[in-house]
Amino acid sequence: MAKSLKINMPKARAIHMARIREARNATLAATDAEMMRLNESGTQAQINKLKADRQALRDLPSTLQASIDAATTPSQLSAIWPEATIGKKKLK
Repeated sequence: MAKSLKINMPKARAIHMARIREARNATLAATDAEMMRLNESGTQAQINKLKADRQALRDLPSTLQASIDAATTPSQLSAIWPEATIGKKKLK
């Protein structure tokens, strides 16, 4: 008789959020140079758009927290990944 594997969901949620933050931080860092360039020669509309996009990235963990807390299985947790915002999930 095979034993079933027990998943520690609180730990899985914490690890998943850490990976989201890591990807978010990389995306924010990638926009730093663009922000500097726009501050020097961009239009106010371009600057405002990038500022709003960067704020959305900063807010991402709190935006996703309720969904992550509600995930009860690893597959539900894995489905919570804002690919449009921070890109494809990287396997570790």
